[in-house]
Amino acid sequence: MTSLARIDLRRNARHGMTAYGADEAGRRYAHLIACGFDEAEADTVFEAIDLPDSAAISLRISDLRALGFADPVKMITTLPPILGYARERVVLCGRIIASLSDRSDGMLARIISKPRHAIDRIVVAAPSDWNGVLAVLKEAPR
Repeated sequence: MTSLARIDLRRNARHGMTAYGADEAGRRYAHLIACGFDEAEADTVFEAIDLPDSAAISLRISDLRALGFADPVKMITTLPPILGYARERVVLCGRIIASLSDRSDGMLARIISKPRHAIDRIVVAAPSDWNGVLAVLKEAPR
């Protein structure tokens, strides 16, 4: 028995009613498991956000791997909203991180939620390390 049985698929305390029913929620949850999430990780993601469809989940994992992130499953478990960001934003921020000499996977979580104008300033400045990113963010208008 998977942990899905412990989750009330009709509603979730952390977010509103989903746009899909229990059967579709079960398919999306099962897809997380098929993508390499263990039950605890899948529960964390499922309970945090309304899951996108299976194709979007697979695409996001593929994008993160292509950008060089070591463990997309851990990244998504740590930052479930990453599944909801537009692909363009994830790729843009991922490329910023990939270009840094001192990159780490956790840096993505620190810039992806920044306002677009701040992200664009980082792209233009093309910093070579994380301190350069922080300097650009410090100068960006809020």
